[in-house]
Parts: sequence; C-alpha cells; structure tokens
Amino acid sequence: MATSSSRARRKPGGGGPRIDWREAKVYYVRLGPTRTYAEVEARFGVSETSIRKHARAEGWRETAATHDAQVERRLLDRAVRSHVERADVFQRIADEYADQLQERLLEKALDIKLSDFPGIAKTAALFAGEPTDRVSFDEMQTGFRTLLEIAARYVPKSKRPEFVAEVNEALGPSE
Repeated sequence: MATSSSRARRKPGGGGPRIDWREAKVYYVRLGPTRTYAEVEARFGVSETSIRKHARAEGWRETAATHDAQVERRLLDRAVRSHVERADVFQRIADEYADQLQERLLEKALDIKLSDFPGIAKTAALFAGEPTDRVSFDEMQTGFRTLLEIAARYVPKSKRPEFVAEVNEALGPSE
C-alpha cells in the first residue's frame, strides 16, 4: 500500500504537475554521489523545500548511501576479478611455454643445467599459485583487495567511481 507521501499528487497550492515521489527518489539515488536536490527540482518541477521534506521523511540520503556503497563494492570486485582473469591468461601462456620446453628437452634441442632447476621449480610453484619463498598468489590477491579497500576510504565519495575506473584502466581490460 502506498503511503500518502509516496503517491503521485499535485504540488501545494493545487497547481503544477503531479509528482510520483517514488520516481523522484529513484531519480535522486541514480544521480550518483554528486547528486543534489536541485537536480530533482529541475527534473520534476517541484520546490527544493518540498523535496527536502519528502527526502527526510523517506530516507533518501540513507538509500543513496547504501546504493553508492553497493556500486563501489561491485566496482572493486570487478577490478579484482579482472586481475584474477589476467593471471589465468598468464597461466595458460606459461603452460604452453612449458609444453614447448618439454618437447625441446625430449628432442635434446635444449640444454638445461642442474643450476637452472631452482629457478624452474620456483617459477612453476609461482604459476601454480603455490607459495614461493616470498608470497603466494592468494596472499597477493588478498593484499591487492585490502589495498584497494583502504585506498578507497581516503578517496572522497564523490571521486570513488573515478578512482575505481582509473584502477580498472590501469589493470587493463578484463577478458
């Protein structure tokens, strides 16, 4: 059941357009972190005072903050997924290269010395996602996610979508 504050009704004074306050709220939320009541006023033709009353009574700012946090989280998750997908590409390349090396070894077309084995074993462990004497892939992924989350806290909310977009751009396109 719609409340009297959410149903479409005329502006005070009897004139003007009918306002669907649910639609106005959705519009406000979708404006993004730089949203203002003035933008809603321009779109719907109602006073900013009236908008403020409805916004306060219906929790527009809280809804918008929740929406912004969800969008930010999805963007950060996408950045991490992009990183993981790129790691998968490198794993496939490494597998193909290892197969070619193995063929060359079997054909005696490649000379490997005993001193080469520690580096080969370490590289194989790293590509398999196992820990080396430095860091595991899971630790890198966790560290990367934590770094992004911490960095995002220091970026003003209005700039976070730009920040996440730049991180995604720096990481490159996802597969």
